[in-house]
Amino acid sequence: ALAMALICIPTHRTTSRQTGHNETGRFLDILSVTRHSTLRGLLAFIFGRACGISLLSAFLPIMLTTRLGLSGTQTGLVMASGTLVMTLLLRPVGMLSDWAPRKSMVVVGGTIVSLLYFLIPVAVGFSQILILGVGIGLFSVLSQPASTALLVEEGSRHGMGLTVGTFNAVLNLGFVSGPLLGAGLQNTLGLTAVFYAAGIMGLGAVAMFIIHISAEGGHAKQDMGQTEVRL
Repeated sequence: ALAMALICIPTHRTTSRQTGHNETGRFLDILSVTRHSTLRGLLAFIFGRACGISLLSAFLPIMLTTRLGLSGTQTGLVMASGTLVMTLLLRPVGMLSDWAPRKSMVVVGGTIVSLLYFLIPVAVGFSQILILGVGIGLFSVLSQPASTALLVEEGSRHGMGLTVGTFNAVLNLGFVSGPLLGAGLQNTLGLTAVFYAAGIMGLGAVAMFIIHISAEGGHAKQDMGQTEVRL
């Protein structure tokens, strides 16, 4: 993969140093700029989603083998079902996000995926858990292209390198925090609590996203009102 990247990705010799200097200079400013912006909501959303994904990938195989008694082949099919659905639907859903309301897609997808997490502990048998896996992948793909497109919009506003770097840092923080939280919950409250926690964190992340985009809309209306008064 590294060799292919070195061969296929073109180099930009003229503007790289200047761009890096500008983005480094704006590192402190982005914290205040995103205080009530869509970027702050995106960061909260991706942190909750990363925690849910890492919890699911770490503890769902344990549940499938120990509680449901599935074979290795069945466990692999369940774990791959969501990713397969996302792979098949990412391009058409990405085209949909070009004209549909992206923020609404993020909210709907994130909410339904979080609710499906609550159903995992009550699933009985291979068919039910497979349907849940397909459903999680189906509604995860609803929010992924939309959130990425919103990230690109914020990157063009605040600096692409700094925005993507901050986004990836929060994403990795969620991947680290999820398994650590899940291990503590499994030891204290049992395996079922892990999936309930994933659902609660997902709903909380969606709520934070809604709060921040609503705040940004309020500030935008206020700025438009002040501009009209001046005119």
